Amino acid sequence: MSLACNRDMKIASDDLIGRIVVCADGIAVGEVIRLFVDSTSWQVETLQVMLRKESSERIGVKHSLFHRPSIEIATRLVQSVGDAVVLSIALDELRTPNGPPSSEPSESTPVP
Repeated sequence: MSLACNRDMKIASDDLIGRIVVCADGIAVGEVIRLFVDSTSWQVETLQVMLRKESSERIGVKHSLFHRPSIEIATRLVQSVGDAVVLSIALDELRTPNGPPSSEPSESTPVP
């Protein structure tokens, strides 16, 4: 998925970093900290999102005093991009099918 809403609109990666990510149920999940680009198609495939404490607890991602958890969210789950990045799914749908995702300090947990 391209980050542009239509062919005339382009968004620089710098403009997305720091934007709040909101689920379809209106819950602010966290903020965009990184974009991952497919090296073949040059399209953004996932957004790495630093989770808020409440959101990470609700979807079962571990966090600690010294580590704020993050997850990767596929761009196909992005409904729109404006002042915030709005997802097409509710917060509870960010759980992985095999149970709650775990999060390591150097990794992010991908969401299919």
